[in-house]
Amino acid sequence: MRRENKLQIKIGKKIAVTAIVIIVAASLILSSFVYLSSQNSYLGKTENVSFGNFLGSSEPYAGLVYVAQDQNYFAKNGINLTIADYTSATIALNAALSNQVNLAISSEYAFVATNVLKQGNLHVIATVDKSESVSIVGRMDRGIENISDLEGKRIGLSLQIAPQFYLATFLELNNVNTQNITLVNVPTTAYVSAIVNGTVDAVVVSESSIPQIKAQLPDDIVIWSVQSGRLLDMVVSCRNDWITQHPELVTRFLKSLAQAEAYVDIHPAQAESIIRNRINATDAYMAEIWPNHTFSLSLDQSLVATLENEARWIISNNLTNQTAVPDFLNYIYLQGLMSVKPESVNIIH
Repeated sequence: MRRENKLQIKIGKKIAVTAIVIIVAASLILSSFVYLSSQNSYLGKTENVSFGNFLGSSEPYAGLVYVAQDQNYFAKNGINLTIADYTSATIALNAALSNQVNLAISSEYAFVATNVLKQGNLHVIATVDKSESVSIVGRMDRGIENISDLEGKRIGLSLQIAPQFYLATFLELNNVNTQNITLVNVPTTAYVSAIVNGTVDAVVVSESSIPQIKAQLPDDIVIWSVQSGRLLDMVVSCRNDWITQHPELVTRFLKSLAQAEAYVDIHPAQAESIIRNRINATDAYMAEIWPNHTFSLSLDQSLVATLENEARWIISNNLTNQTAVPDFLNYIYLQGLMSVKPESVNIIH
């Protein structure tokens, strides 16, 4: 009996400790939300800010922006935000480079290829989403059942964007000879038709295309993530001269996103609904992709490592005229996020 009592006491203590941890975590999130929401004392003039959005394939990458706009956080922080939707991250970045918009969202790969290695002056101010959202879909009737079966096949994808880097790494890690693979340049709008009509044997796609492929080839496909454990960083960047002229405006923009992040943590169902309506997605699609995304502000060392790896790969594959990997600390603006959410900045500088 004594042993049973001791065991019950131990179990009770573990349950109590677990409960306390949960309560403390919930309290921290709630207190963060209350604090951020209460900091609406901005009394200056409202300023116009334009945001270049990548909405080419109904992806929720800019989820924090959508929530912040829906909950009027931008307005409360003195920002009148207008969003311009573009069909690719490259186009959004070029819009920022040419001063058509003030800020733009893109993958970290697009930031390297379109900006840094072309000696542009955009600087990352934050990562706003981390996701595992790029997969390869293969047709089983073309003899693809295992990863090794990709050898000798035609694989469709849009060249010189992040999926090409992910595919190359994925094939290398799985000992697939890339010399025996034919890459077919396919526009993002033609991913589904390319594999359905058999133009390619496999296609590298973002998660938004997979339900459409499944619907037309329900029993004839295999799917593997090609990110090899790497999360896709979606970053917001803007021109360095704009940052220099508007440092406080950058801070207010990031503060609005921090408030949105707290809202997502406390009200995930409502946040999912806001994002679903903005990208015009179905409930089924959102249920499938929602777990693959982390909508959170950060600037961490892993981002720097990813930027360097991608630059190294682009250079080694002769996709740029540059010959040396840049110092990416020269392309990241830390002060804005440091003033809003210092615990999320983990870059050695």
